[in-house]
Amino acid sequence: MTPFSSVAFEYHPLRDSSFTEISRAGLIWHHLMDLYASQYDLSIRTALDLGTGFGHIVTVGSQRFGIDVIGMDLRRAVYQGPAERFVEHDIMTPWPFASGRFDLVLECLLFDDLVGLQKKQKQDVTSHLSSEIDRVVRKRGYFFSHSSSSRDLILPSFELLADDRSFRLYQKRSLKKSNFGE
Repeated sequence: MTPFSSVAFEYHPLRDSSFTEISRAGLIWHHLMDLYASQYDLSIRTALDLGTGFGHIVTVGSQRFGIDVIGMDLRRAVYQGPAERFVEHDIMTPWPFASGRFDLVLECLLFDDLVGLQKKQKQDVTSHLSSEIDRVVRKRGYFFSHSSSSRDLILPSFELLADDRSFRLYQKRSLKKSNFGE
């Protein structure tokens, strides 16, 4: 499997200086806990933040909402959150978590790093990520994406609950749909 660092179009932990990372983290949790929580009866106790960067999503989620959030990223260099809540790991290798470990997996701009990939390489990356997301999210758990490019991700065992421009919330189905149209 190809390491993420070699396939990402550009890996920018700082990304957009006009919108602070802490503000983005607050906006993401606002969508999840203030807008979607009551509408979709979200029950989130554990979460995995893919491509955590500075770790602000980890910090805001754990401090403001009491959620056990783990941040996973390729390198620790810019991470500023609690050390015990960080896993340094290449997302293109099998993830070091048990199946069904998380109520929620979320990502913020991670999939936008894939825009420069050639079609076959992008299919390989999204296939691996889809498989790992499916594996670590519990039944009836959630995947939340804040990337304009995440529409390329195919999550056959998830259904789209909300699509608010660049914010998308999916819920894992209890049972995978069969090929017989059930």
